[in-house]
Amino acid sequence: MLADDPDELLRTLCADLRLLWTQAGGPSLRALGTRIGLGKSQVGAILNGTVRRPPDWDVVRGLVESFHDYALAHDRLSRLSLRTGVDETWRPRYAVLEYAFRENRPRPRNNGSPSIPATTTQPWPATLVPRQLPPAVRHLVGRKAELSTLDKAADACGEPGGSAALVVVNGTAGVGKTTTVLWWARRASSRFPDGQLYADLGGFDSSGMAVSPEGALTGFLTALGADPHRLPEDLPGRVAHYRSLLADRRVLVVLDNARDPAQVRPLLPGGSACMAVVTSRNRLTSLVVAEGALPLRLDLLTSTDAAKMFESRLNSGRAAGEPSAVAEIVERCARLPLALAIAAAGAAARPDEPLAVFAAQLRSGSAVLDGWPTELTAPTCVPPSPGPFGT
Repeated sequence: MLADDPDELLRTLCADLRLLWTQAGGPSLRALGTRIGLGKSQVGAILNGTVRRPPDWDVVRGLVESFHDYALAHDRLSRLSLRTGVDETWRPRYAVLEYAFRENRPRPRNNGSPSIPATTTQPWPATLVPRQLPPAVRHLVGRKAELSTLDKAADACGEPGGSAALVVVNGTAGVGKTTTVLWWARRASSRFPDGQLYADLGGFDSSGMAVSPEGALTGFLTALGADPHRLPEDLPGRVAHYRSLLADRRVLVVLDNARDPAQVRPLLPGGSACMAVVTSRNRLTSLVVAEGALPLRLDLLTSTDAAKMFESRLNSGRAAGEPSAVAEIVERCARLPLALAIAAAGAAARPDEPLAVFAAQLRSGSAVLDGWPTELTAPTCVPPSPGPFGT
């Protein structure tokens, strides 16, 4: 005898869980997620009945127990119209659901030909939780307005009927786009409990070997738990698979050093609970026009913030005793964070030398900022090393 329709059983189970949650009056999605080890969006997907596979039994048990405990603590047990006995009520229901999915899930056929083996699928949630963000600087100086803009964009994630939040951070080379975004992303990681994806797209690499959308998608899909040997061969197929995996999840996607919109578009998530942040030297205006991206321009640091950054990187009390030298170094470095970081490293390597001497060497052109990327146009104070230069 065949089991009942598995999809209908799953919808009924989710609906009853939601009814219990509503009647108990809580806990919040965040509290539920913390208790059962899922992200807020994953819990919401279960209670809204948008999952395609049964949650693990431990998840169902944890939800029922949470609703019972919350109702008990708030004197609402009398409002519950469904029993909350785990072993006597919910475990048998789950067993029937589990059996239905195992026995009655249709297998695809090809025009009457022998059945095609179904793709192996684990009980939901089967995806991994990627944590791909690179290390960030310990302290970020300035950028309060920019950080606030990113926070507000993250706050808008998950609005009903919306799409994934998208911010394009642009600015000149060395202005600190990657540093700012990664510092914010690490601080905001708790907002995206289902994972953080990161890819350096190499859009302005001196070798000209930018990362293709196909290559980046392969990395993302693998990080999300997909079998790298069974990925769709074509780009549209990979994009569809990627967005399906992210549809019910709250994930941050950081696309660093993008060259153009065509490199970015296939990597954008579709779920409204996700957020993508793109960095580029170019404005990527068509993403603003077509995808509704929020443009965020990073300008040079103010003189005050640039001096603070140099002092924090120097990590000593030397700067406080030579404010004039620090001010000159800041201006000689054009207030570019990358140049300031390299200058601070150079000055730190000569702890017995006054900063005024280093400033004079920058002024005369006798000091070179070791480590300045040869593919970048250097500040006018920095004697460029031989080699090609870009803008």
